[in-house]
Amino acid sequence: MSQQYDVGSQKASGESEESKKQQQEALEEQRRLMLKQILTPEASERLANIKLVKPEKARMLEDSLIRSAQYGRIGKVDEEQLKQFLSQFNEMTDKKTKVTISRRKAFDDDEDDF
Repeated sequence: MSQQYDVGSQKASGESEESKKQQQEALEEQRRLMLKQILTPEASERLANIKLVKPEKARMLEDSLIRSAQYGRIGKVDEEQLKQFLSQFNEMTDKKTKVTISRRKAFDDDEDDF
């Protein structure tokens, strides 16, 4: 009897995974449609090129564009506006690298201590 329960839970688990997958695909489709409405074909092509090189950065940029459009801050975005938006985005997200060099003193060797 417990075997029947296991099979049933596997079916339910498979169905929920499939429904999650369908929901995720629907969200991605909505996302594509929104970006198609926001971006001109040239800007869309540039964003696709960025996505090939840095997918995580492109995703964050897409999220920002969608949010801005939802709040009415931007209208149709052409390639030049996308470049400006990208440069502002890069300034906000770039991490500054700091290198610190610490040198040992010549007579402070731990190996000589016995």
